[in-house]
Amino acid sequence: MFHWFGKLQNECCTTSYPWISPPPELYGWDATNYNGGSLRFSTSLGDTNVAASVFGGRESIDKSPYNKLYLAGNTQVTWDNIVGSDLELSNGPLTVRAVYMRSNIRTVNADAALDDSAGLKAYGIAANLDFDDWFVLSEITKLTRDNSTQGYSYAAPTFTVGAGVRLGKWTPFVNVAQYTEESSDLSLYTPQSYKRTSATLRYDLDSRSTVKAQIDKHTDTTNNFGGNTTVFRLSFDRVF
Repeated sequence: MFHWFGKLQNECCTTSYPWISPPPELYGWDATNYNGGSLRFSTSLGDTNVAASVFGGRESIDKSPYNKLYLAGNTQVTWDNIVGSDLELSNGPLTVRAVYMRSNIRTVNADAALDDSAGLKAYGIAANLDFDDWFVLSEITKLTRDNSTQGYSYAAPTFTVGAGVRLGKWTPFVNVAQYTEESSDLSLYTPQSYKRTSATLRYDLDSRSTVKAQIDKHTDTTNNFGGNTTVFRLSFDRVF
């Protein structure tokens, strides 16, 4: 899976995550993969490791699960002209990564008589500390979406910050995240915002297998996006 922002979880596997899944506040988009290519360059400047990349491509989703939150029936989503780049610096326990991405998006739903085109831009920065016994993961992003066919635009600043401690095979981890929307025209688009606090307990069975239990408390801060809820999840991850 391709994640647009941060190296909080690397391009590895779910066993490397401190949580069951990446924060939906930052990664809950209708497209999370892309078909295309990337070029990556890495070097070192003294004690600092430097890596940079550029990427591009497109993605098409025939029946978007994400859009079922808003629309009945099947929604086709196309992300075209995806272009982006990132820069990562790491020195000792600190890793910082910045990224920028843009794309043209078309959303079509025949049942809702919807054929919407939008230009999307997104950028963010992640800063992570890892001192072996304990670690901190943090990230802020901002997405702007210009819905030219509908006559409005909105911005969505988000953040996540969490801390964990490694106690042998056990890793408790706590996280706070928030998603906020700002609309250019409240009569055309009502913004939605929510925040989430979570606690995860991970147990490493061996180098390839982990068991995780996580509880999430979601708070609908604008009271228009599903209400408040608490979710408990249990997962088993294994790399073959």
